[in-house]
Amino acid sequence: MAKRVLVLRFGWLPVPAPAIRNMAQALAANGVEVRYVTSESRGATIATQPLPGAENRVFPLWSRRIPKAPLVVWARQALVFVEFVVRAVAAGLARHADMVVAVDLDVLLPAWIVARLRGAPLVYYQLEMYTERPYIAAKGFWSFLEGHLIKRADLVLSCEPNRGRWLEERYGLRTPPLIVRNVPPYPLEVERTNRIPEMLRAKGLPAARTAFYQGWVKPSRCSETLVEAAKFLAPGVVLFLVGPIEDGHRAALMSRIDALGVQGRVVVHPMVPPEELSAFTRSADLALVLLKNDCLNSYYAAPSKLYEALAAGLPVVAADFPGLKEIVESKQTGRCANPEDPRAIAQAINSILTDDDLRNRMSRNARRAAKERYCYQVEGAPLLKVLLALVQATSPEDA
Repeated sequence: MAKRVLVLRFGWLPVPAPAIRNMAQALAANGVEVRYVTSESRGATIATQPLPGAENRVFPLWSRRIPKAPLVVWARQALVFVEFVVRAVAAGLARHADMVVAVDLDVLLPAWIVARLRGAPLVYYQLEMYTERPYIAAKGFWSFLEGHLIKRADLVLSCEPNRGRWLEERYGLRTPPLIVRNVPPYPLEVERTNRIPEMLRAKGLPAARTAFYQGWVKPSRCSETLVEAAKFLAPGVVLFLVGPIEDGHRAALMSRIDALGVQGRVVVHPMVPPEELSAFTRSADLALVLLKNDCLNSYYAAPSKLYEALAAGLPVVAADFPGLKEIVESKQTGRCANPEDPRAIAQAINSILTDDDLRNRMSRNARRAAKERYCYQVEGAPLLKVLLALVQATSPEDA
């Protein structure tokens, strides 16, 4: 009988991270059955996406329908967590897993319960520094939970070296976390498309060089700073932003765009399904990887969109944070800038998009870095070896 791996994740976002998709597909290619259990994502413009190569189980959380009234916010969050734990444990046990993978801290407790009851190894995959995010309530509880359960995991993974060192030092881990970056497979589709130029023409905008941003469009991701930077962009350069955005912030952002008179320099597009996003990336001229230094989770960021941009051959303008600078500057694939300085951001964009020789050289460097270093064939090989050894060595009792 084939071995079975349970991947457990909370449905904050509708799309599984590339690292999880890659891991599931690699396991499936080696004869392992992957069972993916997640809660339904609410508030997104697209439905919760399945994990390729896996049996998928998506369940609703009725407690998330309780209004977010200020007086009951803590009670609501506690109820959501309790409901998730109960549903996740029930769904997880029904999958008869030989190994359990917890994707981030918010699912570590139910994953540990399932692993303990099944007698199966537990893998903790830290994609987010959960306790270091500014808007997370009850941080003391989450810190206690992580410190208590992380040492009970058979394998700890992190997606960025600085994050891994932080985990090791904070909790006194005997074995450093295995670093597996949130990279795409290689080769990706790399042929250019006309998606963004066609959309600009449809809006009556002239052909332009485009600086492309994908992800949450919100202040902590420098959306307001980018709008301010549009004032300083060279002629013919357009900012193109794609991703989920709350209605209130959209209204405020569009109002600011009008006030600055940069209507033809900034385009804000709704979130698109992952299978369509690549066409947007491959039609841009430069990628933006910007976020504010509002917490360690941001400061030690190395998001998947950085690696996807490299694979598509896009030069990058990134925040001048340690992990980003290591990749962007050392590989000469772009420029780093203060993410809260509109002039600095515009200067970095202009320096690349107004110099074709520099842009082409950075594009070649980006593709080389993606092929030789930042792809799942390189990043995922050590992980696959360890996971297969773990799952093959176990014989949990069927429940």
